[in-house]
Amino acid sequence: MPRADVGIDLRANGLRGYREALGGVDAVVNAAGAEDPALGAASTERDAVFIDATATASYAGPRRHVPTGPPSRIVFGNE
Repeated sequence: MPRADVGIDLRANGLRGYREALGGVDAVVNAAGAEDPALGAASTERDAVFIDATATASYAGPRRHVPTGPPSRIVFGNE
């Protein structure tokens, strides 16, 4: 069942609420407007694909070549 109705405070210490919400999630779409590498890292640690459709080149560029294994677990809108 989709979890789009879950509100998460991204300012919480250690992304606690975000990490808790990742249970049973296959993919995360970052619509927060925050380009925070920790969000992608936390998602992929839990085997959830991290999608950021509005990532800027300065944010996505250095992460584009990070080995994430097949299939890629991080997807940017400019790919």
